[in-house]
Amino acid sequence: MTITVHRNPHRAIPRNAPVYGFLGNLDGVHRGHQALIRALQERSQADGGIISAITFYPHPLEVLKKTEVPRITPLRKKVALLAEFGVDELILVHFTPELSNCSADDFIREYLQKRFGLNFLLIGEDAAVGKDREGDTEFLLSELPKLGIGCELFQFVSIDGSKIGSSVIRRALQRGEFERVQSLLGRRFSVLGRVRRGAQLGRQLGFPTANIEVRNQLLPPNGVYIARVKLEKSWYSAAVNVGVNPTVNTQSQPRVESYLLTYSGSEFYGEIIEVEFIKKLRDELRFDSVDELKNRVHSDIEDVREYFSKDS
Repeated sequence: MTITVHRNPHRAIPRNAPVYGFLGNLDGVHRGHQALIRALQERSQADGGIISAITFYPHPLEVLKKTEVPRITPLRKKVALLAEFGVDELILVHFTPELSNCSADDFIREYLQKRFGLNFLLIGEDAAVGKDREGDTEFLLSELPKLGIGCELFQFVSIDGSKIGSSVIRRALQRGEFERVQSLLGRRFSVLGRVRRGAQLGRQLGFPTANIEVRNQLLPPNGVYIARVKLEKSWYSAAVNVGVNPTVNTQSQPRVESYLLTYSGSEFYGEIIEVEFIKKLRDELRFDSVDELKNRVHSDIEDVREYFSKDS
């Protein structure tokens, strides 16, 4: 399914159908978001409404607190997932210091009503708009209908009594709890990045790797992983290292390096690949010699081959 992306519209978006929207950072496009999308689709079926996702970029905390907020899901993946789940359009609202000072009343009138042309907004229990989040759920439920915009509260989705939310997923990922992360996301966790030339250490060891530039994305703990890599439209089994290569000290920032077991094509520098994490094999280690590192990498790759041979 295709999706239309509107980047910071300054005037009314032309439509030929009613618009059913939802608002949030949508980081992860997790099972809570998915349930909200399904609920919105049910409400829009009667009049063939358009499903519209509204989100801010950059993340408000990056503007207000001047701090980087690594994403569970980068924008490219977010767009693809929203399209997959049946969202018709994504509205990207450029978050600025000026916008942060916009009152809740001005925001719903200027943005939700005038620019976005909403007919209906489905909100979560923690929804809030305007300066200092002054426009809470009570405000939205009260004021939007006065502008001709229907508004309804959507209850949080829970698993085992815990709310599904981005912060819960972040904590689980940072602890390396991949099964829990998969349960919360409704899919395996992955990162995207453009393949860059590295120090060529893998090639020197006999295991050429695809090194990706991972910008502002959340990473799992450093270590070696069983994974899959998507190149163009095909998936390949892979051994993936997340870390800093302490044996040779080639970098200071964590890097994602993938050895594709089943790929035999040409080099693909500059291509964007997706690395999907399945299971952790071991922590990242510092070896006493390059030969010791090479032997351990060979052993890791054999473990990955064995995993996929059993899984097939």
